[in-house]
Formats: sequence, structure tokens, C-alpha cells
Amino acid sequence: MSNSNSKSEIRAAEYRARALAATEAAEACTLAQPRLQHELAAARWTELAKGEEDRAAKRDILLGVAQLDPKVAGL
Repeated sequence: MSNSNSKSEIRAAEYRARALAATEAAEACTLAQPRLQHELAAARWTELAKGEEDRAAKRDILLGVAQLDPKVAGL
């Protein structure tokens, strides 16, 4: 990812924080159903974070290619 924080990178960090909070909540649960709900939430937040990280990486690749070939900037 680039040094500047894109919206995708900021969202990914927020989603990772939410995933961590859900994981911690799951670990603190003694009841199976709430624990499962927190685990599922953590998995979903992690999935969303990964999607944002992938989006940021693709953006960085396209920006790099556009710098090499200005004609690509019109994509």
C-alpha cells in the first residue's frame, strides 16, 4: 500500500479494529450463541478489511502504471 492513506486504507484499519473488538468479545463470552455471533462478526469485519486492502493495492498498481504510461491514466 502507498504511504498516503487512501479511503480504502483508512476503512481497512477501522474494519481490522472492529474485527479485533469482536474477537475479544467472543473470547469473553461464556455462552455459545453470543460467542458464535461475535466470531461471525469478526470474520465478516476481517473479510471487509481484506477487500479494502485489495482495493487499495489495485489502486496503487493502476496509479503506478499510469505514471509509467500517461495514456493509461484515462482508464
